[in-house]
Formats: sequence, C-alpha cells, structure tokens
Amino acid sequence: MAWLELPAGHESFPPLRDHILTRGAGLALTSEMLARIELVLEEMLVNVIEYAYPQPTPTGPGPVRVGCGLDGQGRFLLVIEDCGPAFNPLERPSPDVLASMDERQVGGLGIFLAQEMADALSYHRADDRNSLMAAFSPRLPVS
Repeated sequence: MAWLELPAGHESFPPLRDHILTRGAGLALTSEMLARIELVLEEMLVNVIEYAYPQPTPTGPGPVRVGCGLDGQGRFLLVIEDCGPAFNPLERPSPDVLASMDERQVGGLGIFLAQEMADALSYHRADDRNSLMAAFSPRLPVS
C-alpha cells in the first residue's frame, strides 16, 4: 500500500487525489476505472474534510491518510483513514433516490454514490482511526 498523510483541509484534496490517480495510472488501470476511483475518493474525502474534525484547533485540522494498492485478487484498493470520532458511513440509511427533489433531504448522496461506484466498501475502527476501504475490480467491456 502506498500512503500519503496530510491535514484534512480542502487544500489537501489535489495532492491526495494525484497520489491515488498517479498510482492507479501506473498500474495501467482503465480510464473508466480511474473515473470510478476518483469519484469515490472525492466523496469520501469531502466527508472527512467536512465532518471528521468539527472542532478547529490552533494547529489546523487533524490528519487524513490515503493509501492504495492491489490485493491478491488483482483488485485496486483505496483506503481513507482519519482520527475523528468513530463514524461508520455504511450504517447510515440509504437515501430515497426515487423521492422527488422536494421530498428529499439535502446531502446524503456521497456515500450512496461511493457504494454504487465501488465493487465493495468496508469500514473498521482501530487505534482511534476510522478506516474506509473501497475495492475496485476490473470490469470486462460490454459488447
């Protein structure tokens, strides 16, 4: 796993994204797969940046760490970790995507989109860190 840790601020998004996408491109992932990875990364990072560290400190936001690599099954793994309060996004209720715009609550689609784009999502907490992992399998072309 190749890791990069930076403060969980909006200014950290471009280098974190570049870290993941550069490694994905180096593994010859398809542009379709890289687009799915980028979307999931963006949705998960925005959640960390916006919610993991609600109390500002004089030294700035806490850290966010991203890592990626291939597992033994050839899947690309994306991991995002933070030291914020325990939060398992996979336990949130799914949004009602069939409801009209007037009936829907604002927000809540990021986790839904990540679940749709990744082949698997998993969460665990260890050593006071939230860890969310997304797995992406290569997809065969549709004929």
